[in-house]
Amino acid sequence: MQFKDAWYLHGVDSYTGQHAGMVSVGCQPHGYEIGGWLAPAFRRHRLGSELFGAALTLAHEHLGIATVVAGAENTNTACRRALETAGFVAMQRAPVHVLPNGRMVNSSWYAHTASTPRRCI
Repeated sequence: MQFKDAWYLHGVDSYTGQHAGMVSVGCQPHGYEIGGWLAPAFRRHRLGSELFGAALTLAHEHLGIATVVAGAENTNTACRRALETAGFVAMQRAPVHVLPNGRMVNSSWYAHTASTPRRCI
């Protein structure tokens, strides 16, 4: 099964209504990839690992995707820690990644695999 569009989960602060962050699950040429972003005011509260965990639930338990990957800039220790806390494990992949804006970054890559993915939507 292949999706043409990405799926997005958004985190919103229930007290202020502020957009706290988001994660996405999308199909890339190399497979399914999870990406994420946190607003500066919401960093350092473990929300990143919660969002990555929610993306794993979406991918594995709702979309039926067995394996997803995620990348982080080598210097982004917080993102790498959030991925590991969510259950991702380091994997080998090209160390340089070209972002959509053309910028090249040194990257660390992670994977997460579910032995029995389920599709419910």
